[in-house]
Amino acid sequence: MYKKLKILDKYILKQVLETFLISLVIFTSIIFATDAFITIVKQITNYGIPLQIAAMLVMLKLPTMLVLTIPMGILLATIMTVNRMNTSQEITILRACGVGIDRIAKPIMICATIAALVGFTVNEIIAPAASQQAKTLTIWAIMQKNVPNGKRNFIFKEMKNNNLNRFFHIASVEKNQLHNITVLDLSRKNTIQVVYAKKGDTTAEGWLLDNGVVYTISTTGKVLNTAVFDTMNFDNTSEAVQRITEISETELNYFELKNHIKTERQNIDKNIEQFKKLSNPLKPINVEAKKKEIYNQLLEFEILMNEKISLPFTAIVFALIAIPLAITGPRARFNRGLLFSIVVLFLFYILRALSISLGQGHIISPIIAAWLPNIILLTLGYYMYRKKAYHI
Repeated sequence: MYKKLKILDKYILKQVLETFLISLVIFTSIIFATDAFITIVKQITNYGIPLQIAAMLVMLKLPTMLVLTIPMGILLATIMTVNRMNTSQEITILRACGVGIDRIAKPIMICATIAALVGFTVNEIIAPAASQQAKTLTIWAIMQKNVPNGKRNFIFKEMKNNNLNRFFHIASVEKNQLHNITVLDLSRKNTIQVVYAKKGDTTAEGWLLDNGVVYTISTTGKVLNTAVFDTMNFDNTSEAVQRITEISETELNYFELKNHIKTERQNIDKNIEQFKKLSNPLKPINVEAKKKEIYNQLLEFEILMNEKISLPFTAIVFALIAIPLAITGPRARFNRGLLFSIVVLFLFYILRALSISLGQGHIISPIIAAWLPNIILLTLGYYMYRKKAYHI
């Protein structure tokens, strides 16, 4: 009997893992396809990053996507596997032989626990490293402004606050050298600057332009100044690099984010004083309003910090609720796995949106806001599981 039970474990695990891998690919592909396309377009149009580099940047976002898709994969794999065993009467036969639902669920729950640990590891170690690598690659790409050889009439734009900041035009690129470069710079107040150079090279610091001229024009169209140059280092990406290198709190791991929140709470008064110094004396800042804004931001970070544990744990919750959902009555003649998966996912994300809103509204604590969907589904799943496992 012991050997038969070991075979049962292998049998169930084989089906769960096969379905899990397929589900993981499907869910990741769906999220990847929608998010990746938008990202590639933004990288190309805003910064002039080549298609190949933009595609690599999107690939580096995969670890972040896996944190969401691993629980989805466990949910669908569990429901599909158990529901198939149920409709083919395998569970009925096993129960008749004295093998209970607890024994059938054991390998599935172990698999879900491992998936949760993998999700947490990816979220804590791999995702932040991939995000930093993506930033490094982005900075390198926009500093180099790699325009493919043979490309003609290549243009790209730099945007700031949804407004055109600078416009670049390269007539042609031959042997990695730019020819006939024109830059329209709208970043200065009350003046427009036009830079033209016959040729140029890309370096890690920006562009090295040769044999060119700079026109400074007023907003009324009057030429204010004309300067001719033989060689000029043109920093074409300083503002873009500054925006990209800013570390987002969403890119920190659990412990880094915890320390960040602690430090920010200790420095609230110091930060308020700094804001006072930088503010316009004729229009001083509202101290209470600024403090409220800082506290609200820290509250969001606390919810995010707790979600770094609660989201991977969702894999275990999904497995627990999927098992009783998959064991349907004897009259069910088709696999309802996909339908049940959609319902559970929809319920989870509705509860998540609601709990985060309640947390941000100071109605519930950040830790409850992060864990509330899991608590509700875990309670519901446990009740359904007990009913299916111990009531024939």
